[in-house]
Amino acid sequence: MIYFNINNPDLPLSIESIGNHWLQPTINRKNGYPYYHWIQTESGLGEILIDHTRIELPPGKGIFIPPFQPHQYHAKHNPEWYTSFVTFTGTLSDDFSKIIGTSEWLLADETQQFSFQNWINLLVEKHGEMKTMEMDTSLSCYEFLLNIRRFKEENSDSQHRLYQTYLTDALAYIETNYRDPITVEEIADHCFISPQYLSRLFKRFTGVSTSAYIRNFRIKKGKETLIHHPSTEVQQVAHWIGFKDSSHFVSTFKKETGYTPLEFRRLYG
Repeated sequence: MIYFNINNPDLPLSIESIGNHWLQPTINRKNGYPYYHWIQTESGLGEILIDHTRIELPPGKGIFIPPFQPHQYHAKHNPEWYTSFVTFTGTLSDDFSKIIGTSEWLLADETQQFSFQNWINLLVEKHGEMKTMEMDTSLSCYEFLLNIRRFKEENSDSQHRLYQTYLTDALAYIETNYRDPITVEEIADHCFISPQYLSRLFKRFTGVSTSAYIRNFRIKKGKETLIHHPSTEVQQVAHWIGFKDSSHFVSTFKKETGYTPLEFRRLYG
C-alpha cells in the first residue's frame, strides 16, 4: 500500500508519502526528490548510486536522502526487490539537518533498539484502518528521525577522534557562517590546524575538500530557499547563502544542478 499526505503538512513533522511491500522499479532522479526520503529493503537486494558511490541495500538496511540530492537505484541480481519508504515534510523541514545531525545522506540498519521497518508497517496499517492521529503521527516522525541520528552517532566515522577534534567544529562553523564570505583558511584558523590538513580531513570523512563542502552546502541552502521563498529574487537568494554576486551563484548553481535557479524554481516550486 502507498498513502500520501496522511497528516497535516502544517504540523512540525509530516508524512508526504509512505508505503511498504513495494515491488521497486528502477528510479533515476537526476535532481533528487523535493523532500527528505527514506527507503529500505524488505527482501531482495537493491543498489543505489549517490555521490558517485555505489551502495548495496540488503534486507534491513536503508538510506536517508536529503532533498534535491541526485540519486538512482535499482534491483541487483534478482529483479524482485521489495522496499518500504517514507518521505517527510512539515514546518520543520529546514531544520531536519539539525535533528539528524547532518545535511548529508545517511545509511542505517535495523537494530534491537529500533526497527524502521516495523515503524513503517505499523503506520501503514493504522492509516489503512483510519486509526492514525495527526499529532501522534507528527511526534512519531520525530522518533523516526532521532533513531536515524542515534544510528549515525553510534556507527559512523563521526565517533573518530580526528572527526570529534576538528570536523565537528569545522562543520558547525560552516553551518553557522555560510552566509558570510568564509574561507578555508578562516575555518582552519578556527580549528587551529593548517588549511591543507583540514582539507585532507574533509576528504577523508566527507569525500570532498573543504571548499567543495562549503560550495555544496551553499547550493543545498540555495535550493531550499528557492523553493520555500518563491517570491524572493535570485539576487537576494545569492546574498542570503553567501555568494558575493548573483552571476557567480547562477553559474555555480547551473554547473552543480544542470539548471539555472529560475529553471529549478519553476521545476520544483
